[in-house]
Amino acid sequence: MFVGLSAPSATARRHPGRGSIGLDAPGDARVSAPASPPMTRPYCEITHVQEFAASHRLHDTRLSDEENRRLYGICNSPNGHGHNWVVEVTVSGGVDRSGMVMDLNRLMSIVREKLVAPVDHLHMNHDVPFLEGVIPTAAAVPRASSGATEPSLREFEGCRLHRIRVRESRHNYVDYMGPTASRRSPT
Repeated sequence: MFVGLSAPSATARRHPGRGSIGLDAPGDARVSAPASPPMTRPYCEITHVQEFAASHRLHDTRLSDEENRRLYGICNSPNGHGHNWVVEVTVSGGVDRSGMVMDLNRLMSIVREKLVAPVDHLHMNHDVPFLEGVIPTAAAVPRASSGATEPSLREFEGCRLHRIRVRESRHNYVDYMGPTASRRSPT
Protein backbone atom coordinates (compact mmCIF):
# COMPACT_ATOMS: atom_id res chain seq x y z
CA MET A 1 0.00 0.00 0.00
CA PHE A 2 1.39 3.40 -0.92
CA VAL A 3 0.68 6.26 1.42
CA GLY A 4 0.71 9.95 0.66
CA LEU A 5 -0.54 10.02 -2.92
CA SER A 6 -3.02 12.84 -3.11
CA ALA A 7 -4.10 12.56 -6.73
CA PRO A 8 -6.85 9.90 -6.87
CA SER A 9 -6.21 9.32 -10.55
CA ALA A 10 -2.56 8.41 -10.04
CA THR A 11 -1.25 5.07 -8.88
CA ALA A 12 2.25 4.42 -7.56
CA ARG A 13 4.43 1.68 -8.97
CA ARG A 14 8.01 0.48 -8.78
CA HIS A 15 9.99 0.25 -11.99
CA PRO A 16 11.21 -3.32 -12.58
CA GLY A 17 14.87 -3.78 -11.65
CA ARG A 18 15.25 -0.24 -10.32
CA GLY A 19 13.02 -0.24 -7.27
CA SER A 20 11.95 3.37 -7.83
CA ILE A 21 8.40 4.62 -7.56
CA GLY A 22 6.57 6.01 -10.58
CA LEU A 23 3.01 6.95 -11.49
CA ASP A 24 0.72 5.31 -14.01
CA ALA A 25 -2.78 5.99 -15.26
CA PRO A 26 -5.72 4.98 -13.01
CA GLY A 27 -6.08 1.25 -12.60
CA ASP A 28 -2.52 0.52 -13.84
CA ALA A 29 -0.76 -0.30 -10.54
CA ARG A 30 2.31 -2.49 -10.88
CA VAL A 31 4.76 -3.25 -8.10
CA SER A 32 8.10 -4.97 -8.47
CA ALA A 33 10.65 -5.82 -5.81
CA PRO A 34 13.53 -3.39 -5.37
CA ALA A 35 16.79 -4.40 -7.02
CA SER A 36 18.83 -4.32 -3.79
CA PRO A 37 18.20 -6.71 -0.89
CA PRO A 38 16.48 -5.20 2.15
CA MET A 39 18.58 -4.24 5.19
CA THR A 40 18.63 -7.09 7.65
CA ARG A 41 19.36 -4.98 10.75
CA PRO A 42 18.40 -1.35 11.36
CA TYR A 43 21.43 0.93 11.75
CA CYS A 44 21.82 3.13 14.83
CA GLU A 45 24.33 5.44 16.50
CA ILE A 46 24.41 5.66 20.29
CA THR A 47 26.33 8.22 22.34
CA HIS A 48 27.49 8.43 25.93
CA VAL A 49 28.55 11.79 27.41
CA GLN A 50 30.88 12.35 30.36
CA GLU A 51 32.55 15.39 31.93
CA PHE A 52 35.99 15.68 33.48
CA ALA A 53 38.38 18.37 34.66
CA ALA A 54 41.98 18.34 33.48
CA SER A 55 44.85 20.70 32.83
CA HIS A 56 47.34 20.81 30.00
CA ARG A 57 50.02 22.92 28.42
CA LEU A 58 50.39 23.33 24.69
CA HIS A 59 54.14 23.26 24.14
CA ASP A 60 56.25 21.68 21.41
CA THR A 61 59.77 20.88 22.64
CA ARG A 62 61.07 21.13 19.07
CA LEU A 63 60.25 24.86 19.02
CA SER A 64 61.80 27.77 20.89
CA ASP A 65 59.92 29.37 23.79
CA GLU A 66 59.12 32.35 21.58
CA GLU A 67 57.81 30.14 18.76
CA ASN A 68 55.64 28.25 21.27
CA ARG A 69 54.21 31.50 22.68
CA ARG A 70 53.46 32.73 19.17
CA LEU A 71 51.85 29.43 18.14
CA TYR A 72 49.90 28.57 21.30
CA GLY A 73 49.40 31.98 22.97
CA ILE A 74 48.09 31.84 26.53
CA CYS A 75 47.73 28.06 26.23
CA ASN A 76 51.54 27.90 26.46
CA SER A 77 51.62 29.14 30.08
CA PRO A 78 54.53 27.36 31.84
CA ASN A 79 52.22 25.99 34.57
CA GLY A 80 49.49 24.97 32.14
CA HIS A 81 45.81 25.79 32.38
CA GLY A 82 42.65 23.78 32.98
CA HIS A 83 39.30 23.08 31.41
CA ASN A 84 36.07 21.38 32.33
CA TRP A 85 36.01 19.02 29.37
CA VAL A 86 33.07 17.12 27.94
CA VAL A 87 33.62 13.94 25.96
CA GLU A 88 30.99 12.27 23.78
CA VAL A 89 31.69 8.77 22.52
CA THR A 90 29.45 7.58 19.69
CA VAL A 91 29.35 3.99 18.48
CA SER A 92 27.37 2.69 15.53
CA GLY A 93 26.15 -0.58 14.19
CA GLY A 94 23.16 -2.74 13.46
CA VAL A 95 20.46 -3.21 16.06
CA ASP A 96 20.50 -6.86 17.10
CA ARG A 97 17.74 -9.11 18.50
CA SER A 98 18.14 -7.48 21.91
CA GLY A 99 17.09 -4.18 20.35
CA MET A 100 20.53 -2.63 20.96
CA VAL A 101 23.72 -1.76 19.11
CA MET A 102 25.39 -2.39 22.47
CA ASP A 103 24.34 -2.00 26.09
CA LEU A 104 24.48 1.73 26.96
CA ASN A 105 25.54 0.84 30.51
CA ARG A 106 28.52 -1.03 29.10
CA LEU A 107 29.40 1.94 26.88
CA MET A 108 29.21 4.19 29.96
CA SER A 109 31.57 1.87 31.87
CA ILE A 110 34.08 1.82 29.01
CA VAL A 111 34.07 5.61 28.67
CA ARG A 112 34.49 6.10 32.42
CA GLU A 113 37.19 3.45 32.82
CA LYS A 114 39.25 3.96 29.67
CA LEU A 115 38.82 7.66 28.98
CA VAL A 116 37.65 9.68 31.98
CA ALA A 117 39.35 7.99 34.96
CA PRO A 118 42.86 8.27 33.46
CA VAL A 119 42.53 12.07 32.92
CA ASP A 120 40.09 13.41 35.53
CA HIS A 121 41.71 16.10 37.74
CA LEU A 122 45.15 15.38 36.29
CA HIS A 123 47.69 17.19 34.12
CA MET A 124 47.49 15.72 30.61
CA ASN A 125 51.14 16.44 29.81
CA HIS A 126 52.49 14.58 32.85
CA ASP A 127 49.94 12.13 34.27
CA VAL A 128 48.06 10.45 31.41
CA PRO A 129 49.70 7.36 29.87
CA PHE A 130 47.70 7.41 26.60
CA LEU A 131 48.81 11.05 26.04
CA GLU A 132 52.50 10.42 26.66
CA GLY A 133 54.55 12.22 24.00
CA VAL A 134 51.44 13.96 22.62
CA ILE A 135 50.87 17.71 22.61
CA PRO A 136 47.40 17.58 24.23
CA THR A 137 45.52 19.90 21.89
CA ALA A 138 41.76 19.63 21.54
CA ALA A 139 42.40 17.74 18.27
CA ALA A 140 44.99 15.35 19.75
CA VAL A 141 42.98 14.33 22.83
CA PRO A 142 40.13 12.55 21.01
CA ARG A 143 42.55 10.94 18.56
CA ALA A 144 44.60 9.49 21.43
CA SER A 145 41.40 8.61 23.32
CA SER A 146 40.23 6.42 20.47
CA GLY A 147 43.23 4.16 20.99
CA ALA A 148 42.29 3.80 24.65
CA THR A 149 38.60 2.98 24.02
CA GLU A 150 38.46 1.14 20.70
CA PRO A 151 39.91 -2.22 21.87
CA SER A 152 37.14 -2.54 24.50
CA LEU A 153 34.46 -1.92 21.88
CA ARG A 154 35.64 -4.74 19.61
CA GLU A 155 33.96 -7.36 21.79
CA PHE A 156 30.56 -6.10 20.64
CA GLU A 157 29.88 -7.73 17.29
CA GLY A 158 28.97 -5.27 14.54
CA CYS A 159 29.63 -2.28 16.78
CA ARG A 160 32.30 0.25 15.82
CA LEU A 161 33.61 3.51 17.18
CA HIS A 162 31.98 6.20 15.07
CA ARG A 163 33.10 9.44 16.68
CA ILE A 164 34.76 10.94 19.73
CA ARG A 165 33.77 14.54 20.33
CA VAL A 166 35.79 16.52 22.85
CA ARG A 167 34.50 19.87 24.09
CA GLU A 168 37.27 21.98 25.51
CA SER A 169 34.84 24.82 26.23
CA ARG A 170 31.21 25.68 25.65
CA HIS A 171 32.15 27.16 22.27
CA ASN A 172 34.90 24.83 21.00
CA TYR A 173 34.82 21.16 20.20
CA VAL A 174 36.63 18.66 18.00
CA ASP A 175 35.13 15.60 16.31
CA TYR A 176 37.53 12.73 15.68
CA MET A 177 36.03 10.32 13.17
CA GLY A 178 38.87 7.81 13.03
CA PRO A 179 41.85 7.33 10.77
CA THR A 180 39.80 6.25 7.75
CA ALA A 181 36.94 8.74 7.91
CA SER A 182 36.13 10.40 4.62
CA ARG A 183 37.96 13.64 4.25
CA ARG A 184 36.98 16.66 2.26
CA SER A 185 39.85 18.33 0.54
CA PRO A 186 40.03 22.11 0.72
CA THR A 187 38.62 23.83 -2.35
